Amino acid sequence: MAVLVIVGLIAGLALPRFFRTLTNVELKVATREIVSLLTQSSDQAYFKKVRVKASFDMDTKKITVLKYQRKVRDNENGSFVSFKMEWVKIDELFLSQNIKIKKCERNDREVSDGLFEIVFSPAGSSSGGSITIINNREKEFSIDVDFITGTAKIRK
Repeated sequence: MAVLVIVGLIAGLALPRFFRTLTNVELKVATREIVSLLTQSSDQAYFKKVRVKASFDMDTKKITVLKYQRKVRDNENGSFVSFKMEWVKIDELFLSQNIKIKKCERNDREVSDGLFEIVFSPAGSSSGGSITIINNREKEFSIDVDFITGTAKIRK
């Protein structure tokens, strides 16, 4: 009986720490997924020679990647009319319920709600910026996107 009480006490003390570790791991995974998505966006812009943008919706916790491509508009009988340029969704990432986008920054301008966009150019550069994500335990990571090279890195 005493053994069960001791095991129960140890489990009661260890479980909260275990769940805290899980939420921190979840934050690290989300940070790496965002860096990977931004790197893929930069690579696609450079190698396919199209503009690509990553759109961060802080209200829905969704990151959408779009490319700017030419669409052919036809008239009703199927004959060519003109070209139209438009943004087309190519990827998206939803953050879990325990993770949220705390803020995004560019050129001393901070955004904490609504939309924030980073555009990658075919030349390899980007509009740059910084994204900070946070978990429900207030631990946070920041991701910097260089405006010259378009590379995304986790800030230490």
